Amino acid sequence: MGTSRREFIRMAGTGALILGFSPVLGGCVGVTRSDMTSGSTQEVPVPGLEASMAEILRLASLAPSGHNMQPWFVRRLKPYEYVIGMDKARLLPAVDPDNREAILSIGAFVENLCSAASSFGYDAQVEVIGTSASDEKLVKLTLTKTKPSGFPISRISSRRTVKKGFQQNPLSADHTNTLTAVWPGHIFYFNQDSRHAKCLPDWVAESFKYQTSRDDAQRELANCIRLKKSDALKFRYGLTTESMEITGVAGWYVRTFMNNEDVMGTTFRNQGIDQYSAMAKQGAGWIIITSEGNTVTDLIETGRRFERMALMVREMGIAIHPMTQILEEKRWRDQYTSLHRSAMEPQFILRVGYLDSYPDPVSIRRPVAWFLQT
Repeated sequence: MGTSRREFIRMAGTGALILGFSPVLGGCVGVTRSDMTSGSTQEVPVPGLEASMAEILRLASLAPSGHNMQPWFVRRLKPYEYVIGMDKARLLPAVDPDNREAILSIGAFVENLCSAASSFGYDAQVEVIGTSASDEKLVKLTLTKTKPSGFPISRISSRRTVKKGFQQNPLSADHTNTLTAVWPGHIFYFNQDSRHAKCLPDWVAESFKYQTSRDDAQRELANCIRLKKSDALKFRYGLTTESMEITGVAGWYVRTFMNNEDVMGTTFRNQGIDQYSAMAKQGAGWIIITSEGNTVTDLIETGRRFERMALMVREMGIAIHPMTQILEEKRWRDQYTSLHRSAMEPQFILRVGYLDSYPDPVSIRRPVAWFLQT
């Protein structure tokens, strides 16, 4: 008896994924970041932009963002003076109507840029100029020449969001102290046995299930998925099967036989709910990052602190997986926020855990020339 399409997807989502690491499935590998820098897909040169600045901006663009939308632009005012803004064509109004996550991502972009610039011998002065979440221009950046800081830029190029393979053992006290010290009083770790952590898997699963049931949110996701290599190379943003960790036989099947409209179907939604719910129960616990408020300045600073922490975890063998639906859906956000002090706004909910081995980054990125305005 032949296997139905629905049954194949069900099996691919479980046991077949294990085969993704087998050498015999080398031909099943989807598009990765390395494909973006080979042959005709190399970085597009920007006239008048020195090589070091082009590399600084490229490293900045490796910051994470919702659905990998990369919602930033950079406007060059003078050789060492820039404005960083929010590209309104790259927003996610269904799941991020207030642009909260977009601004957090731009904060992470700014942190990458400042860290990379220091490694190349530039001091970066950051001034938040945006006053509203709807403003286009958010940050003014001025670079001045100084001594190289020695910051290891490999931390930026090797950062990756990981979703699977989390170990259950709690984070060590040394690692916990190092990570929470990035922003004392705003970064908190709750191990899996704590009362706070025990309620999160159910809330994460429920909010994800609700969001998945919303056609506008699911359509937004479908529009961001790049199943074909040609689409990944064309758009250079969004989610590939590799970045969604759909690998091996499952990845080959999805890329070969599915299209974006299938993302709207019941099978894809239910499969996502099942896997997301299972992942929420795995790991060492949760890291929560809060801010004092929701102003543009608050969000930029919170995004910077998040990225500063995210650049540290690979060396510790720790993975972090944002599970943000609680904060995107009003019912759960209000419920969760009510558990915190009135002057403390939760901005990141991160599942954390140790990995046996750390995978290389695979998410696609736009060339500097595509987001730099001169």
